[in-house]
Amino acid sequence: MAQIEEDDGIYRGDSREEADVLFVRRGLQNSAESLMDQPGWQCFCPEDVFPQPGERAPLMGDYDDDDEYEEVAERMVRSPAVYRTLCTPKGGLDFPDGVRYSIRGRLCHFGVMGYQFKPDTPLLQTWGWSDGELVRLYSSRPVRAVDLQREYFNASDVARGDVTEEPLGPVLNSDSMHD
Repeated sequence: MAQIEEDDGIYRGDSREEADVLFVRRGLQNSAESLMDQPGWQCFCPEDVFPQPGERAPLMGDYDDDDEYEEVAERMVRSPAVYRTLCTPKGGLDFPDGVRYSIRGRLCHFGVMGYQFKPDTPLLQTWGWSDGELVRLYSSRPVRAVDLQREYFNASDVARGDVTEEPLGPVLNSDSMHD
């Protein structure tokens, strides 16, 4: 049995690999918890990020079968707006790393079975971050839309992905913070 000592105890696992996984999970959990102490929208929630062994990873929507995945994806394709939620600034966004934000766009069919999120264009950032608070920018800033696009292999990827029908953070490319 492998053992790895840690400040508050010893990790025990059936193998060295299992002990390593437990050690890394604990380190990541500590990092996520320290992010939770920062003000503003938090990107990481330890209970969501770290499923227990044998549990499924969390889904944006928890659906039972392929028909439900298809229904969700097709509903998003028909929707006038969907939202991609991120925690890392991309495309030249001026926003702090680790703070959750959403980008408004559309979900389109892509390839044979796939889908693609395309942000609204022209993509302009209307909200920013100053002194630990969300603020309306005096003038909108252009952002590279291609950096915020994402392809999804199939409907299951859409349902399990980072695109939703409602924003999960401030919508940085909207006149209204929460659209």
